[in-house]
Amino acid sequence: MLKASSLTLGAIEGTSLSEAEKDFISSRQPAGVTLFSRNLESPKSLEPLTLAKNIQKLRKDSFPFVVAVDQEGGRVARFKHSNLDPGPAFYLGKDLTSDEARLLIEDKTKLVGRSLLKLGVNVNFAPVVDITFEESELKSCYIGDRAFASTPELVTQRASVYLEALE
Repeated sequence: MLKASSLTLGAIEGTSLSEAEKDFISSRQPAGVTLFSRNLESPKSLEPLTLAKNIQKLRKDSFPFVVAVDQEGGRVARFKHSNLDPGPAFYLGKDLTSDEARLLIEDKTKLVGRSLLKLGVNVNFAPVVDITFEESELKSCYIGDRAFASTPELVTQRASVYLEALE
């Protein structure tokens, strides 16, 4: 029987698990947790997260918990190490040919993916596949420079490269 908790991602209050959080994760076995800045002792470090290890220890079967983070780059980057922050998506390959942009996005994203795995993170809530319509709004609107481009074709192309490389 599938429990609703097995489809749920939760959050942790601090940089370590409280007894209540341990009890909840152990007994309910949610799909996993999403990490936020408040969960990172050293956002600039590439050392494996003790928190992620301790969460995985609570799993009752062999399938790992989801340990997720929103690590797009630029404004939305929980980790601040250069391997983990390629910068805002809009500027990744912006003035390059399609092939050059593809290679740049692929290289930077593979580095992000490998670095996240080393930390104990196995899901990244990126890339953003929204479209920025006005370059003048890049910093003033919610999505802005988090989008890859101002056309559906470029967003699709670049986000596809990002997803494949992250995988």
